[in-house]
Amino acid sequence: SVADINGKIVAVSDEFCRISKYSREELIGKTHAIVNSNTHPTAFFQEFWECILSGKTWRGEICNRAKDKSLYWVDSVVAPLPAEDDEERLFFSIRWDITEQKQLHRDALHAQALLDRSEELSGVGTWELDLQTNELYWSNETLRIHGLEQGQTPSLDEAITYYAPEARPIVLSAVNQAMGAGSTWDFELPLITQSGERI
Repeated sequence: SVADINGKIVAVSDEFCRISKYSREELIGKTHAIVNSNTHPTAFFQEFWECILSGKTWRGEICNRAKDKSLYWVDSVVAPLPAEDDEERLFFSIRWDITEQKQLHRDALHAQALLDRSEELSGVGTWELDLQTNELYWSNETLRIHGLEQGQTPSLDEAITYYAPEARPIVLSAVNQAMGAGSTWDFELPLITQSGERI
């Protein structure tokens, strides 16, 4: 879309009409307040206007409300167009619909919260190893069990040391077989905490 110095819309694309569910006639002459979802604080739009009025390009994610009251998210780039007179300045906006990505992210966060709560109630932790990168993930409950703070996920080599000494060769062999042949395992092995206490 294109808007003037007062924020009034002077041109819109078919895609803007589609996603907002407003007709071109309903949008032209209005400001983007017509799709304001009240999701963002006033300071968000103050910073937005300060940026583009200073001649800079702004980029960010905005949650809008369509005519049917549904919410949608856009990744937006807004840039001022050259003009000899400030009063004639126009602002060009490009937006990409990211509603689905946002929903997937919210779903993932919700699922993670449920998993964290289930682990906390059951006292059972989980971990995951990316076999391509060797990056290890420990859940919050796994960290708690071993006496670590959140964000302290160890490397694979360090993680092996959280098994009791007699269990480490078994774990190393199982990990190597999984990485080499995709083998699975199911063991009950003694663990130790960061302080060396056996679990």
